[in-house]
Amino acid sequence: QQRGPGGRDRPDGVSGHLMERDGMLGQLLNIQRFCTQDGPGIRTTVFLKGCPLRCVWCSNPESQAGQVQYAIDAQICQGCQTCLRVCPHGAIEILQSGVCAITQELCRSCGACHEACPAQAIKRYGYAATVEEVLAEVLRDMPYYRRTGGGLTVSGGEPAVQWRFTRELLRRAKEAGVGTLVETAGAVGWEQLWAALEEADIIYFDLKFASSELHKRYTGMDNALILDNLRNTSARKENLVVRIPLIPGINDAPEELGRMAELICRLPHVSRIGLLPYHRYGVKKYALLGRDYALEQVPVQTEQSVAQARDLLARATGREVRSGI
Repeated sequence: QQRGPGGRDRPDGVSGHLMERDGMLGQLLNIQRFCTQDGPGIRTTVFLKGCPLRCVWCSNPESQAGQVQYAIDAQICQGCQTCLRVCPHGAIEILQSGVCAITQELCRSCGACHEACPAQAIKRYGYAATVEEVLAEVLRDMPYYRRTGGGLTVSGGEPAVQWRFTRELLRRAKEAGVGTLVETAGAVGWEQLWAALEEADIIYFDLKFASSELHKRYTGMDNALILDNLRNTSARKENLVVRIPLIPGINDAPEELGRMAELICRLPHVSRIGLLPYHRYGVKKYALLGRDYALEQVPVQTEQSVAQARDLLARATGREVRSGI
């Protein structure tokens, strides 16, 4: 039996205990309804766990690991050490400040600490759900999809890591008349990626660098596979949006943006380009997970710098460029 999160962490409509016989299981981070930044119209975005990349600017580091993770919020922890006593794996440590912390390398995601904490200071990142349960949550907002041209967006993490679950969820959603969109970084083998993308009406494909060296330095792997996958996707899907995360001092130099523009110009189908300006919304999560945030000194973009990048890409590609999506 696989266990979902406690009631305080769970989106409405997703049960706590799931059996394999109930249907195909996915590992979810969360489900967000009434989204307006993850595609056209009002959408429900399903965030899946697991990603092969380790982008240094990632705002959802809790989505990278494929399994459930736990983290202690030092601002809530009362230092009672209940978690220390119940942890069977020795993954809890006491910091000099007197609060507790989880050593992620030792944690086996059993959830004993989460259940025992009297202060509810332990956050749970992830839970298991079936396609049927997720689809039921998505279908709650059908009237809004019809009025606004919205639908289902599957994001991550990387949805193609859980390609079977993603494919089945998209297939079932389309059968129910829901528009579908997948956000991907394309960092998996082509057959696996295409299985996750084939049922999608719209693809948002991230292009982080043209330079393979820079890509490896800042994401943990080179981009040869990703660029091949982008070309293959563009040859098969006309409704393709190429999204560029714009990170100050890392990939926003005119030379690098120009090289990305050249790549985009060689793609058979690109409906438009999306710019994702750097933000710092996820910084606190790194501390919760016991990880250092590599871009601590990097400022957010100015409106002027975003406008300059947008204008450069628009001139070089002849395509529409939007910021924020």
